[in-house]
Amino acid sequence: MKRDMDLVRKILRQAADKHDNELTEISVDGYDNDLITLHCQILLDAGFLKGTQIQAANENVPVIWIERLTWAGQDFLDAVKNDSIWQKVKDRLAKIGGEASLEVTKAVAIQVAKETLGL
Repeated sequence: MKRDMDLVRKILRQAADKHDNELTEISVDGYDNDLITLHCQILLDAGFLKGTQIQAANENVPVIWIERLTWAGQDFLDAVKNDSIWQKVKDRLAKIGGEASLEVTKAVAIQVAKETLGL
């Protein structure tokens, strides 16, 4: 599976919009549920989301119930939340092949935000 950073951003935005202590299954228009689940799993593994995985005996992919963003997830989302900054981040990352780790993506977003603010 190839990480889709647009999907990561959409998942984190949706998780941020939910009420605390309410378990929510994430769904994103235009994306396959299996792909969403796999991205939620890696976000759980990375410590960006807190949630629960439920594996049904007759299913290949578990259902992910998201409880909330973690501190690290909120920091990442804050860095990439603004649409114009996000587009500039994607443009910069495209120059190096378009793929980068969550930490590199966050660092580029912070740099773009600083430049936008004239810092």
